[in-house]
Amino acid sequence: MNTKLSIAALAILALAILSTAPLASAQDGMKGMDGMYDMAGMNVKSMPRTGSGTGVIKTIDVKSGKITIAHGPIASLKWPAMTMTFSVNPASLLNGLKVGQKVAFDVSIKGSDSTITALQPAQ
Repeated sequence: MNTKLSIAALAILALAILSTAPLASAQDGMKGMDGMYDMAGMNVKSMPRTGSGTGVIKTIDVKSGKITIAHGPIASLKWPAMTMTFSVNPASLLNGLKVGQKVAFDVSIKGSDSTITALQPAQ
């Protein structure tokens, strides 16, 4: 066997292996991005997501600033239709609403907290 050819083949193989190592390391670094921060230093996982929906009021608790709504799907949040209780901020958005009334709302999600930020009767 030609030793010059063998040495060249080994050199090419070594370069191929070494050049893929950084790619594998970068891919491993993408796993578990829980600690990732954006440019402003905010934890990406804790950044709010928003969506808009419509639904029917099931309960209103003005004192605690909470409302339960049976709402349709909210595509931007990848939520199916469901009934859930939301905090409302400001709580004054609850003034004048009644159980059974159809409403349109905007919601902000941060972690496991869902807060309605806009709420009005729907047509």
